[in-house]
Amino acid sequence: MNAVKAIGNLVENTDYPEAISAAESLERRTRFFGICIPSLIDALRDSSDFVRLTAATAIGNFQAAGSNAIPALLDALSDSSSGVRGNATNALRRISPNALRPSAQ
Repeated sequence: MNAVKAIGNLVENTDYPEAISAAESLERRTRFFGICIPSLIDALRDSSDFVRLTAATAIGNFQAAGSNAIPALLDALSDSSSGVRGNATNALRRISPNALRPSAQ
């Protein structure tokens, strides 16, 4: 579990190539989603488009276990990068298709 936390720190505190590798590594540790998801949510705010889209994809691969990331993914739908927006949309579909429906007001 300490290794998963260390990988999460890499996502948050390293340069572009290392952050991408770390995000992809977190994606493969689905049983530690409670530790991984917060780091991937932070990665959705990275300055690199590719880190953000990789994080969105990784979160989506956690499926329902990624539900804590729904607000961050909804924010990512207005990202400047079309790739990030697309990956956030796909992630939301995998986590909860209802998340994309407008709420009844």
